[in-house]
Amino acid sequence: MGMTANEIVTVEHLSAVTNQLLAEIKSLKNIAVQASDRLLTIDEATEIIGYSRKTITTWIKEGKKNHLGRVVYLDYFEFAPGQYRIPLNKLLAFGKVGQE
Repeated sequence: MGMTANEIVTVEHLSAVTNQLLAEIKSLKNIAVQASDRLLTIDEATEIIGYSRKTITTWIKEGKKNHLGRVVYLDYFEFAPGQYRIPLNKLLAFGKVGQE
C-alpha cells in the first residue's frame, strides 16, 4: 500500500485502498456493536455514568420521569435476587432520559 511521491495513483490502487478501509470500518463497527451488548453489574454502571449505586437501583425499581413526565424504567436482567445486569447500550440511552 506504500507509494513513493513519484508514483502515479491509479483508479485500481484507489479502489483497493478504499476496499481495505471499508473492511476496517466494518470490523470496527462490529466491535462497537458487540461492546454495546455488554452486560454490566451495577458497580460497573456507576463507574461508566457517574451516578451512585442507589440511583441506578432506583431507576430499575422505581424508574424516572422522561421529558413528557412519564415514568420509564432502566432495562435490566436479574440473574438472582438483587443481582442485576444492565445492557451497556440501554444504560447510555437511559442516562439521556429527561434531557430531551
